[in-house]
Formats: sequence, structure tokens, C-alpha cells
Amino acid sequence: MKFLAIAFATLMLLVVTASAQDSIELNGDYMYTHLSFSGAGQNVNSQNINTGWDANINVPLFSSKNLGFLFDVSAAYGGADLGNTHLYTYGGGFQYTFRQSSAFQPFANFTIGDATFHTQYSSINKLYFAPGGGLDVHVAGGLWVRGGVDYIHTGVGLPGVHGVGVNGVRVLGGLTYRF
Repeated sequence: MKFLAIAFATLMLLVVTASAQDSIELNGDYMYTHLSFSGAGQNVNSQNINTGWDANINVPLFSSKNLGFLFDVSAAYGGADLGNTHLYTYGGGFQYTFRQSSAFQPFANFTIGDATFHTQYSSINKLYFAPGGGLDVHVAGGLWVRGGVDYIHTGVGLPGVHGVGVNGVRVLGGLTYRF
């Protein structure tokens, strides 16, 4: 609960800071996640449509149009075949967008934060990090279509099994709106 209060305060600070900026970005994505628990691979959300999502806000830093502070949240849901497991991430970091073209703009990002792994019996919180990148393609006005890939690593393991890391790949696709 304390983390959610800090995350909310950070988000409000970003929104206030962004009011003075002209290039804040809001992004929402469908997310497909493949996780590996100590070498055993598992597709989270392979049985359900639209069960993983990612949302973020990117606010330019130091009057830079390219470098921004990124606040990111995501959720990946496993179905009954995975014991109804859920992986939530809440983090912050940086995004660098290459803005040389008005038609398409590649980006690279890095987030670090809290990963919460829930099962029907327990939940575990650990630190995660996720480097990634992708491409924004301009549609019209402030609307862009986004595609990207993140690598995620966390020490979150299965309940009762300590020292088991989780590695994964998240494939993202969605919309970005730039104000």
C-alpha cells in the first residue's frame, strides 16, 4: 500500500510538471508475455485474449524533447492452467526517443521498480528491471501506433521456492498520444 501511495504521488508530480511541457506522452498497450522460471518456459496469457496490458507516461526532462522520465505499470495474467497467477509491475525509469523523423520514431527505455507475483495462495514482491525499445509510427495529429519489446528480470519466484529468478520477454502493441 505504501508503494501505491508513492506511485500515485509521483504520477501527480509528473502531471503537474507536464502541464508546463508540450510533449508529454500517454501510452496504452496490449502485452503478450513469455516468462521463464529457472529454465522452464511459460506463456502467460496464451489461453486468454486481451489479458495482459501495459500503460505508461513519459515526461520530457530538462527541456529535452528526446530524453524523458518514464512511469510504467503493467499486468500479465495466467489462466487456470497456471493456477491463476498474475505478475504486476510498477516502475520508473527513462526513455530516449529518436525524433529525427515526423513519420516514425524509434525509442529505447529502461525501467526499474516493484514486481508482484500473485497466485491463489500467496504473493511475493521483488525488484525488477526491464530494458526495452520499439518504434512509434505517426497516424494523425498527436496519435501514434506503438510496437515494442522488453526484457524483464526479477527475483520473484514461485511461492515457497526461494532463489528462483524469473526472466521474460514482453511484446507490446498499442497507441501513444502526444500532447
